[in-house]
Amino acid sequence: MFGYDDAKGTYTRRISKKYDTSLLDDPRVINLLLISNGETNHYCWIKNMSKLLSSKINNNQHKRHFCLRCLNSFNSKCSLIKHLEYCSNHEAVKIEMPKDKNKCMYFKNFGRKMGEPFVVYADFECYNEKMESGRKLDPEKSYNEKYQKHTPSGFGYLIKCFDNKLYSPKLVQHTAKSPDNDVAQVIVDSLEDDVKEIYQKVPANRGKYPKKNAWNRAAYEKGTHCHICEGVLGEDKMWDHFHFTGKYRGAAHNECNLAFKIPKFILIILHNLSGYDAHLFIKNLGKSKGKIDCIPNSEEKYISFKKEIVVDTFINKEGETKNIKLELRFIDSLNLRYLFLIS
Repeated sequence: MFGYDDAKGTYTRRISKKYDTSLLDDPRVINLLLISNGETNHYCWIKNMSKLLSSKINNNQHKRHFCLRCLNSFNSKCSLIKHLEYCSNHEAVKIEMPKDKNKCMYFKNFGRKMGEPFVVYADFECYNEKMESGRKLDPEKSYNEKYQKHTPSGFGYLIKCFDNKLYSPKLVQHTAKSPDNDVAQVIVDSLEDDVKEIYQKVPANRGKYPKKNAWNRAAYEKGTHCHICEGVLGEDKMWDHFHFTGKYRGAAHNECNLAFKIPKFILIILHNLSGYDAHLFIKNLGKSKGKIDCIPNSEEKYISFKKEIVVDTFINKEGETKNIKLELRFIDSLNLRYLFLIS
C-alpha cells in the first residue's frame, strides 16, 4: 500500500512481508494507492507502477523497474533484482534527499582527482610442493591434514608511467632456477630497487617550473574558474603546473593548488592479492627496514597493505639527516574501489 500527498508525492506505507524477487511481475501482487484529504480516504488500484512514477524521474517514455520498498527505479529487471538483495534487509521507506544544500554531502578531497603517475601490474606463478606431516592420526577425531603447499616459481610485473616519454614501460620477469631460489624475496627487493630508480630518474617536484609564454599567460588571465574544484576564482588565484613535466595545467585556488600533490606512493596492483598472493610474500616485506601497515578484510584476507622505503636523504637547516620516503602500496585488482578510502 502506498500513500500520496502534495508535499511528499508517492511514498510507501506498507509492504507485505512475503514480497521478494520471486513476486516481481506476478499478477497476484496488488498495489493500492491511498488518497486522503483529511476527512475522506480513497483507495485506487495501481495497475502500472512505472506509468505512475516514471514522469517524476525523466521525460522519456521508456519503462522503469521500481523497487516497491524504497521507490528507486532501474533500467532493467536484472538491476532491480540485485538491488533487492540489499534493500530487503532494511525497513521499507522512500529515500528523500534534503532540499537544504547546506545539509548535503559534497566531494571535497580534490587532491584525490590526480591520477596515479606510476602503476605496477604484477602477478605470481606457483607450483604444488608435496608435504609429509609424519604425525600419527587418530581416526576417532577430526583433523586437517596438510599434504601440499604452493611455492612461488616466478613472477612478472609491468611498470607503467602516465607518459612513456618520461619513463618507458618496464617489464620485469623472473623464474626460479632452483628450489632454493626465494622468489618472494626477489620481487620485494626488485620492487624497492625500481622505486628508488624512478625517484632518482624522474624529476618530480625538483624546482621545475613552467615557462610563462604568451599562450599560457593568456589562458591564466582568462581563467575564471578553478580547474581543480571548478569553483569561482577570487584573490587567491594561483598558477598551477604539473611537477613531473613542468607544463601549465590551469588557474586554481591556492588551497586547491596545495592539495593537488603528486601521491607519495607507488600503486602495485596484483591479481587475487587479498585471497591468495598476499600470503606468498607478505612476510618478506619485513626483512628490510620500513614501516608496514595493512587494511584487513578478515584474519586471512587483506584489502590493501603498504611498506615504507627510503629513497633518498637530505640535510635540513639544523644539520640533521632526514629520510625521504615513498610507499609501496599493494592492492587487489578487485579492490580498486577502496583506493580513495586508503589514500
